[in-house]
Amino acid sequence: MRLPSLGTHGWTALALLALAALGAAAAGAWHHLELSGHERRVVEGRASAIAEAVERSVSDAMVAHRSDALADLVEAVGRSAGVAGLALADADGRVRHAAGEPPEAVALEASRRWAGDRFALVRPLENGPTCRACHGEGAMNGAVRVALDTSAMAPRLAARGRATTAVVALALCALCLAGLVVVRSARRVEERTEKLAEALAEATAAREARAADLARLQAILDSMVDGVLFIDAKDEVALVNAAGRALRNLTGGPGRPLRDCHPKSSYSMLERVMGYLRNGDDAGPAHSIIKEREGRFETTYAPVKDAAGGYLGTVMVIRDIAERRTLERRLLDAERLAGLGQMSAQIAHELRNPLNAIGGAAQYLRRRLSGDAEVAEYADLIGEEVERVNRFVSELLGLARPVEPQFAPVSVSRLLRDAAQKAAVARGLAPAAVRLELSPDLPVLDVDPAMITEALVNLLHNAFEAGGEGGVELASRYEAAGGEGTIVVEVRDRGCGIPADQLEEVLRPFVSTKPTGTGLGLVVVTRAVEQHRARFALDRREGGGTIATIRFPVRRTAPDGAAAAPAEEGA
Repeated sequence: MRLPSLGTHGWTALALLALAALGAAAAGAWHHLELSGHERRVVEGRASAIAEAVERSVSDAMVAHRSDALADLVEAVGRSAGVAGLALADADGRVRHAAGEPPEAVALEASRRWAGDRFALVRPLENGPTCRACHGEGAMNGAVRVALDTSAMAPRLAARGRATTAVVALALCALCLAGLVVVRSARRVEERTEKLAEALAEATAAREARAADLARLQAILDSMVDGVLFIDAKDEVALVNAAGRALRNLTGGPGRPLRDCHPKSSYSMLERVMGYLRNGDDAGPAHSIIKEREGRFETTYAPVKDAAGGYLGTVMVIRDIAERRTLERRLLDAERLAGLGQMSAQIAHELRNPLNAIGGAAQYLRRRLSGDAEVAEYADLIGEEVERVNRFVSELLGLARPVEPQFAPVSVSRLLRDAAQKAAVARGLAPAAVRLELSPDLPVLDVDPAMITEALVNLLHNAFEAGGEGGVELASRYEAAGGEGTIVVEVRDRGCGIPADQLEEVLRPFVSTKPTGTGLGLVVVTRAVEQHRARFALDRREGGGTIATIRFPVRRTAPDGAAAAPAEEGA
C-alpha cells in the first residue's frame, strides 16, 4: 500500500498529532486513576476516623470503668451509613463486641484490605496506661476492626470514568479535525513550496542563462579592436568592452555617468547629440560623430530602440583612426610611386645623358684651366651637384623598379660592421667614425645582404648629416619571449632630432627635413624592411637626437652554438 504524498511538513504534523493523541489518552487514564485513588483515600480516611473515634471512646469507658457502654458504642457506630461492620477484640483477638458483619477473629496487627465492595481496617488499641488496673501493664489490650461498604463507589467511579472518556474522545476528535486541517495546510504549503522551488529554479536558470549570454556578449565585445559602450536611458554606462575601458579610462567598468567618458570641452556638443538621439529629432543625424584628441579618435553615436520605437539607450563606437590614416597615406604614396614608375625610366634617360655631359665638361675645364682657382671651385660645385642628381635618379629608379630580395643566412654582426664601414668610407671618414655596440650572441638571420646594407647605409648617412656631438652609433641586441625572438638594430645620433609631429610624415616619399634632401632615402629603407617582414620606426632620443630602429623577427631561435659561430666570424 502506497502512503499518500503528504510531504515533509504533512508527515511531521501527523507525527505531532499522534503524540498529542497519545498524550490526551494518557492524561485521561491518569485522571481516572487519580479519581479512583481519591475515592479510596476518602474511604480509608473515613475508616481511620471511625477507628480513632472508637479507640478514644473505649479509652474513656475504661477510665470510667464502664465496660457495659462498649456494646452500645459498637451498636451505635455499626448503624452508621456506609458501615458494614464493627468489631472490638480483646488482647487475644477474640471478638468481644460486634455490629453488622462480625468476623470470627481479629488480628492484632494494623492492616488495610480491599475485598470486592468492602474495605476493612484493623487498628490495635494502645490503651494500656488507661486500663492498667484491670488489664495489667500491657501496652496493647485489643483491636478495633472497621468494615465499610464501598458498593456505591464503583458506579460513581464508572460515571466519572465515562465522563473522562468522553472528554478524551472529544479531545481526540478535535485533534483529528485539527490534524486534517494541519495536513491539508501542510499539503498546500508543500505544494506552494514546490511551486516556489520550481519558480526559483526557473528564475535561477534564467539568471544563469542571462549571465552566460552577457558573458558571451562581453567576450565578443572584448575581442573587438574598436571601443564599444552602451549608454542606458539614464545616461549611465551599462556595458563596455576592454578597448572602451582603455580609451575612456573606465577602470571601474559599468555604472559610470556618461559625462565621465568625455572631456569637459565636449559637454555642450554631447548634450545636443544625446538630445537628438533620445528624442529622435530630425534635426540631428542618425549617427552622430564627435572627433577628439587632435583628430586621432572618432566616436560614433547611434540610438538603440525597441520594437515599439521606444528609446533604450545609445551605442558608442570609438575608433582609432590613426591606423586608417596611415593606410590612406600609404595608398596615396603607392599611387604616387606607381605614377612615378611610369616616367622614371624616361626621366633617368633624359637626365643622365645631359648630366654626364655637364660632369665631363666641368672636369675638362678644371684640367684646362688648372691654374684658375675660381674655375676649380665652380667645377667642384658642378661635380657635386651632378653627383647629387645622379644619386636622386638612382634612388628614383630603385623605387620605380623594386627588386625581390634574395634571402641568405648571414651573420648579423658582420652585416652591421660592413654597413658601418661603407657609410664611413663614403664620407671620407675612418671606420671608427661609427661607434659599434653589437651583441655577441645574435642568431643567424635570413636576409638579402645587399638590400639591408643599403638600408643601413642610408640610415647612417642621415645620422652623419644630422651632426651633433657624440658621433653616430650602431647597436644591436636580441630580445626573446618564449620560443620567439627579435633582433633589434638601432642607428642613433645626437643631432637636432625630428619634430614629434613629423616622425611619421618623413617616411612619405619626397618629404624631408633636410634642405638638400630628396625625401626618398627613408622610403627605400621602409620598403626594404617591409620586404623582410620586419618593422621600422623613428623615435626622438632622450637628451636630443634620433633613434632609427629596425626589428627583425626570428621565427625559430637558434641553438647557442649556432648563434655564437657567426658572431665570432664577424668579430
